[in-house]
Formats: sequence, structure tokens, C-alpha cells
Amino acid sequence: MISLTETNADIQKIVAFENAFDRLLEIITAEGGLNGGIIVQDCLQLTLNLLRYNVSNQVRIVAFSQLNGCNSTINQIGVSIFMHD
Repeated sequence: MISLTETNADIQKIVAFENAFDRLLEIITAEGGLNGGIIVQDCLQLTLNLLRYNVSNQVRIVAFSQLNGCNSTINQIGVSIFMHD
């Protein structure tokens, strides 16, 4: 999934439309949050792929975080993603 979403904006949009952010956040939480291991790292990489250069997905994650009241978690993930980029 990571490889598929690196450069293809259409696949990025399809994956995001299928509740990817919600699922990725659930996995990250279940795996110990930002202190988790390789699974969390893969989730963060996939999240980065979905957001990089994709304005519609960026808007989608902002709306998702506001709707679900998880702004602080999304902000922590965002900081972590961009520190690893």
C-alpha cells in the first residue's frame, strides 16, 4: 500500500475515501501510539503518502479530525510525520 500511494494521486484519493485515516489512527493507537514500532512507522509513512501534494486529502483529514474531536492526536501524528520526512 505504501508503494502504491507514493506517486499516484488517484490511488491516494481512493484509499483516503475508504476511511484510511480512521483505520490508520486505530492501528497507531492499538500499537502503542507514536512510541510504537515498525507498524506505527508504516502507518505514518502511508499517512504521509496520502497527504503529500494532495490537497483534497489534506482537507479530508482536517475535517476528520474536527468531526472526531481528535485534533491533538492528529497534530502529534503530523509533527511526527514531518520530522521523519
